[in-house]
Amino acid sequence: MRGTSLLVPEDIPPNPQVERLVEALAQAKVKGECSVCGHNEWVPFHGLVRIPTVDDAAGGMPALAIACQHCANVRFHIADVLEQYTAPDLPS
Repeated sequence: MRGTSLLVPEDIPPNPQVERLVEALAQAKVKGECSVCGHNEWVPFHGLVRIPTVDDAAGGMPALAIACQHCANVRFHIADVLEQYTAPDLPS
């Protein structure tokens, strides 16, 4: 993410899907400041979370969750939307 840092704990094994979506956040030029405390250091959850929907037949929407390292505020980014930023031919 622009102007921010994502901290990935070393004791957690890498998750390629999460790593790809974290990179997609950078490609999308998402602002990194926490809306609660203004800091910009984030820790991604190890796996995706599912956000329930009104019509939950699909089991919810998969999302990347990241937590502010300072205040623990959690942000969710819908995985399907972020996937568009993983394509190699997107303009910068």
